[in-house]
Amino acid sequence: MDQKKQLESLLQAGSILHASLELPELLKRMMGIIAEVMESEQGFIHLVDPVTGELALQMAQGQAFAEGMGLRVEKDGAVSHAAGSGTPVLIEDAGKDPRWKSSGSGAQTAKSVLCVPMHHGHEMIGVIEVINRKEGRAFDFDDLRLFQGLSDICAAAIVNSRKYQSVAIENIKLKEKIEGVGLRIIGNSPAMQRIYAVIKKIAPTNSIVLITGESGTGKEMIAKAIHDLSQRKNGLFMPLNCGALPETLLESELFGHEKGAFTGADRARAGLFEEAKGGTVFLDEIGETTLSTQVKLLRVLQEGKVKRIGSNKEITVDARIISATNRDLEELLKEKKFREDLFYRLNVVRINVPALRQRHEDIPVLSEFFLRKSCEKLGKKLEGISPLVLRRFMVHDWKGNVRELENVVESAAAMSDGPYIEFVDLPHAFQDGEKEGLSALSFTNLTYEQASNEFEKYYFRTQLLLAGGDTKVAAERAKVSEKSVYRRKKEFGLE
Repeated sequence: MDQKKQLESLLQAGSILHASLELPELLKRMMGIIAEVMESEQGFIHLVDPVTGELALQMAQGQAFAEGMGLRVEKDGAVSHAAGSGTPVLIEDAGKDPRWKSSGSGAQTAKSVLCVPMHHGHEMIGVIEVINRKEGRAFDFDDLRLFQGLSDICAAAIVNSRKYQSVAIENIKLKEKIEGVGLRIIGNSPAMQRIYAVIKKIAPTNSIVLITGESGTGKEMIAKAIHDLSQRKNGLFMPLNCGALPETLLESELFGHEKGAFTGADRARAGLFEEAKGGTVFLDEIGETTLSTQVKLLRVLQEGKVKRIGSNKEITVDARIISATNRDLEELLKEKKFREDLFYRLNVVRINVPALRQRHEDIPVLSEFFLRKSCEKLGKKLEGISPLVLRRFMVHDWKGNVRELENVVESAAAMSDGPYIEFVDLPHAFQDGEKEGLSALSFTNLTYEQASNEFEKYYFRTQLLLAGGDTKVAAERAKVSEKSVYRRKKEFGLE
């Protein structure tokens, strides 16, 4: 395999493996990629048990996941040698090499063997082993370098899978703590983890919260989560889109009205602030309100009182206010379209929800969540989403954010006839962008230098992601200088 094909194989392997989060499925795909890239007759994945620290066989080429798995590794074999030394083992002639004779792999016809340890920082994750190339020649140092690059990608994918499982367990525990109230916020990215932490801190208080972010990012879900985790959870959660109603109807919804207050007001009616009674009022698209309405909202925030339209009587209300907007309120202040005093009253605690294109690592878990939700709604049973579709999802712009992703997954689930969502199941408008979206994953038309740059960009983005953005940790993982990581971070815009 020439260098260009090797590079493309590594990039495609990284794309596929990082889209697989459940460990059993990840190891199956990993074994298939290893067999294809290394052109091996046999292959084995051995992982270190996080509890016992022992190395055990977890996946074998051509075998089911559970069949013969969990076997311990012989202490004086090639795999054990690679694990103990932390360095690769290349055996060109298994019949003459003493490191192979006691190997516990069970392969009696081995001629040439490669064993490469998988590392995450200073931690040894496991060892990958391949036996015999299909065309008969022995493995060489070029194969060893390729295998080492592949092992780095595999190690990162395994660590991501374990992190995903850990976060999933924590999410389940959190849901149990709130007595069955569903916390419908999904995401494992650092940005979403920070939002989770803020929610847990402010939910028990009565702090006023302003949630900002583009349309479709899930601002109402965050507001509902704050309510569900607060002492007001037994009260009502009253959402209202301020941009969907004209001024008079909006004020009627918020503050209520008396009979005859305006045309069509044939009876008195309480507003949301009255009805909340110890609950939460969520004011979505607060930036769309008029200056007149803003004055009345300010009165509620300052004094906790409202006046129904057509009445001079003040009514004391008890409702926590959470507001949200997709507009830049500071810019509206400059344009004199939003009151400064109201802004500071609303902006006590601010939560900014990043766009989906800014947290691509959340796409796989969100996709699986929406698939399960769609299957339940449609009465269908689908096993998952194909790697090709997930790769397409990872390079899509998602201008409609999480809402767009949910709609695309539901549409594809409805159209799917097989066990997996395939590319042909996606909406036509989405398929129209196939060529543009997949161009980032195809390197056949690039020069070697261009392809190398693409690989470095992907590689260092992954290292920085796993290191939480810490250049020093990323440098230790990549075994390069911190200056080298910083240079690539600046060159490729990996901020």
